[in-house]
Amino acid sequence: MIGCNSDNHKYMECCIIYQGPRSNSFLKDVSPMWAYIKTLHTLKFVDWCPSGCKIGLVYQEPKYYPNSDLATVSRTCFMLANNTAISHVWNRIGTTFDLGFRERAYVHSFVQNGMEEGEFNSAREDLDALEADYDEIMEECYNDGEDNE
Repeated sequence: MIGCNSDNHKYMECCIIYQGPRSNSFLKDVSPMWAYIKTLHTLKFVDWCPSGCKIGLVYQEPKYYPNSDLATVSRTCFMLANNTAISHVWNRIGTTFDLGFRERAYVHSFVQNGMEEGEFNSAREDLDALEADYDEIMEECYNDGEDNE
């Protein structure tokens, strides 16, 4: 789990899970709630995935653990999302990797356990490609924002 500032970024996908006992009023409320959220335009989706959301319902009440600091609740909701803001995290990971690999930090441990040194370079290239993909999507988002203003 990584926290990112998603302001001025777009979502590519999200999954919202509602958990609680089955009730007819609850089922009737889910679609209008999602429709209302979409009208607020606080969640901006990429153009090629405008709806971009899967809604799941779990009809079991959340577990309560005695002596825990969590409150007892009958319903919960959480969202998992893929947002272009994560590109900054890929960049930080790449920078940290480069610093460690340059100093050969922990490389010997991986090599002793069967990894080849070439795999480090391959993994770094894959991370660069992933970051470039997210940067390309972010650039499209910024260009779309300039066209709409």
